[in-house]
Parts: sequence; C-alpha cells; structure tokens
Amino acid sequence: MYAYSQEIVEKRIDSKAENILIEFDLIDHIDLLNSDNESIIIVRAEGTSISPSFQLEEKEGHVLLSDHEIKVVEESLGDDKVCHVEPNYISYQIYVPKGKTLYISFIEGNLYSNNFSGDLNVKVEDGIIKLRNMNDPVKLSLNSGSVFLNEIRNTKIDAETNLGVLINKLHYKDAVKPDKKLFQTIGKPENSIVIRTILANIYLNGPKD
Repeated sequence: MYAYSQEIVEKRIDSKAENILIEFDLIDHIDLLNSDNESIIIVRAEGTSISPSFQLEEKEGHVLLSDHEIKVVEESLGDDKVCHVEPNYISYQIYVPKGKTLYISFIEGNLYSNNFSGDLNVKVEDGIIKLRNMNDPVKLSLNSGSVFLNEIRNTKIDAETNLGVLINKLHYKDAVKPDKKLFQTIGKPENSIVIRTILANIYLNGPKD
C-alpha cells in the first residue's frame, strides 16, 4: 500500500496588468473565481502524491501563470522507490480581479467557473468546460470533450462543432434536437459567446427561472 500525501501551495501577486496568461500541460481542473481585491491575483494549487510547482510572475506587461515539471513526493512512494505511481494531476483555484482579460490554455483537464466577470479566452485539447452565468465575452476552442454553458441570458451566441453535437436548450418549449452550429441572440445582448470544437459536444442552457 502507498501512503499518499496532500500538499497545497499558494502564491499571490499584486499587479495592475490587464492581461493574464494561464498556460498548463496536464491538470486535474481549474476553478476560476473573482477576487475581492482590484489588483491581487491568488493561485492555490493542490496535489496528491505530487508536489505542486508553478510560477506566477509579471513580465512584459502581463501576468503569467504556468506549471513547472511535476515532481513526485518521495514519501508517497513508500519503501519501494522503483514502483511507479499513477499520475494524479494538480487542481487549481485561481482568483482574478473583475474586468481582466484571460487567456487560458492546457492540453488536458477541466475548467469550471460560475458568475465570473472578465473577458475569457480558452483553448483546450481534451477536457470538460463548465461555465455558468458568465458576464463578459467568452471565446472557447476545444478539440475533444464537452462544453456546458448554463444560465445563458442577454447574449449573442456563435457556436459550431465539426464532429460533435450541439444541444440547444435555450428555449425549453422548442423541440431539442442535435445540431452542428447555432447563431442566436438571447434577450438584449450585453455579452457574446463564441465556441468552436472539433470532436467535443456543446450543451447550451438558458436560465432556470
């Protein structure tokens, strides 16, 4: 039996930069939230059996958050250091001031956010994206996996999938049928959502009320 250790690493930076770049390889998931402070960015990384290692710095007028090479915690391997431990990727909680522009990219993992304020641009190879009640422009690019957008209101939507399916539940009285693309305005558009996927499915849901 292996005794797995849990480690949480927190870093923060005070920056007035408008653009934030988040670049990861393989992760478990990101919880994206707004911070109460106008300039403080906080990142909490949690790992089991591996020690979180990432950099958070301001360079060339923007803030960069990226991961370092994953290091396995030796204590988690027990006495037999030859045996391999199945990867357990890092999960992140990222707190960002409202109104920033984010560029997020990773190879594999999931992204979750609820009621986020900020211009969000996401590029993912394989994963699940779940967003609810977004308040600013959203652009999503996903190869394989699924995109779930919930509580969409007052938004102009431009969504298209190549080999996946698009499920439109924005109007519950209408018959729901799989499609490939959708260009639609919901309510009085104060926002925009653009989605492009290859193999990934897209699920669009309106407000519950």
